[in-house]
Amino acid sequence: MEKSQIAVLKLLRSGLLDEPCDDIDGRNLDWNLVWVIAFRQGITNIVYSAIKKNEIDVPSDYIRLFQIEALKGIRRDHLQQECLKTIYNEFEKNEVFFLPLKGCILKSVFPKPEFRWMSDLDIYIEKWQYEKISPIMERLGFSYFIETNHELKWIKGKEIEIELHTLIMDPDYGMVSFFEEIVEKAKKRSSGYHLSLNMNEHLLYAVAHFAKHYVRGYGVNIRNLLDICFLRKKSDIDLDYLEKNLKELSLDKFFSFLCDTIDQWFGSMNFSKESDQFLSKLLDVSKTSLDERFFTSNRIKEQKGYKHSVNSTFSYLIKVFFVPYKTMIGVYPILRNIPVLLPLCWIWRPIDRLFSDPKHLKNFLKNSLSRGGVNEDKYINEIKWLGLENVLIEPNNENE
Repeated sequence: MEKSQIAVLKLLRSGLLDEPCDDIDGRNLDWNLVWVIAFRQGITNIVYSAIKKNEIDVPSDYIRLFQIEALKGIRRDHLQQECLKTIYNEFEKNEVFFLPLKGCILKSVFPKPEFRWMSDLDIYIEKWQYEKISPIMERLGFSYFIETNHELKWIKGKEIEIELHTLIMDPDYGMVSFFEEIVEKAKKRSSGYHLSLNMNEHLLYAVAHFAKHYVRGYGVNIRNLLDICFLRKKSDIDLDYLEKNLKELSLDKFFSFLCDTIDQWFGSMNFSKESDQFLSKLLDVSKTSLDERFFTSNRIKEQKGYKHSVNSTFSYLIKVFFVPYKTMIGVYPILRNIPVLLPLCWIWRPIDRLFSDPKHLKNFLKNSLSRGGVNEDKYINEIKWLGLENVLIEPNNENE
């Protein structure tokens, strides 16, 4: 790991455990990189708390950035919590089943709720009730944004985004039937419409969600690891139940590795080679490396295995260029009113990328038109070593 990444881990540990951090010399740190990592990972509040507590010497420009972001975070958290209360009340009043997920619940297991930043609000709903839900969302001032294969996104202004999950897990990464059974158990335990998972189920979901994002190469960060860190400390965790179900999901090896890494981090800070590389990836803010991992995972997934062929590459490119209409609406909102423009938008999209983000297009071509060589081999070996090959290439879509 880089010096700045190690400093971020130490600051996180200090802020979360409320313990001193005496071995950081602020004068010799790249505060631009520390700030970028903290900001993009949604951990500025924790890092800022540690900086203040330990009176670390930080350049005035950067301490100001941390202060401003901390205040924004408090405001954002307040707006999100008020929004959730309103949605919960409306759903209950209208007899809509709903199950809050991820940060909506996990904030409560952190030392301070504001330490668990949320980019969006995740709520599971029953798809058959969506005709009832859609008018509620509009009445509350939300606008429909986009639909994926397992969620419907609604936005309100620039600060609130709701993801209404019609399936808890993305079917492209399997485990659908397992988590649908978990939902049914939650419904049987409930006496009303506000459903809830127990801590064992939240932990299983956190590990599965982490695995999905890790093999995908995008959307994964240090918060995923912190969720597991604090969930596994809950007194009502049933280790036998956890072990049995992790094996069923083929996630037991991955979970064991995560626990070892957490113990090293919150213990001696003496990391194994594997944990060092893993944490470095989580804290990586390089768009180039993220793109490479994302394109590599997508192509392997399309190949349905590790055997590269011209046909599999062609099939993958077709899917990438001819994105489904519902997804394209999120990129080009004009399609909502004029859907016949879809072919033109397909043509314009790569041209737009060429001028707006040429590095992205270059990485896409580099990793999609060739086998990928050493980088792909490293990625495949890593996924196999972590026991995540089933999540990458063998999704269980029997509920589709």
